[in-house]
Amino acid sequence: QNKDQKMWQALVDAFPAGGPETTVNFEWLFQDDTYILSPIVFALRMQHLEEVVTLVDRMESVVRATVLPGPPMVKYEAVQQVVHSDAELGLLQAEDFAKAFGVPVDQLAADTTRDVNEFLEALRHGDLFHVLYYPILPSEDTDLGAGD
Repeated sequence: QNKDQKMWQALVDAFPAGGPETTVNFEWLFQDDTYILSPIVFALRMQHLEEVVTLVDRMESVVRATVLPGPPMVKYEAVQQVVHSDAELGLLQAEDFAKAFGVPVDQLAADTTRDVNEFLEALRHGDLFHVLYYPILPSEDTDLGAGD
């Protein structure tokens, strides 16, 4: 379960009234009216926005905790240690760090440094959000009915 109780409750509130015996066409739940979004789609979009903002805030606080004394610089070794202790941020790979530090992967060293604001801006445009929030669609060759 990826959502907390409050987020589940927001989705439940968007469902039509009725009990378990009420038949609902699930396709209708996702259809938009001419002027109004589907309540379920709207709730999911709002939750997605909240999740992304929360992740960005957490990423920023974790990275800013590693700022070196003096000019606001971050060091690869320190950032890598704190990021890999977080379940979601731990998905960052060497390629993501290299892009954020503005160097090729083969030149990424423990003492590589960059201004914290530039680092965070580059990291926000990385692949982390695509990995977490955009599912991979099955290929056309995949038999979705296999095993039934």
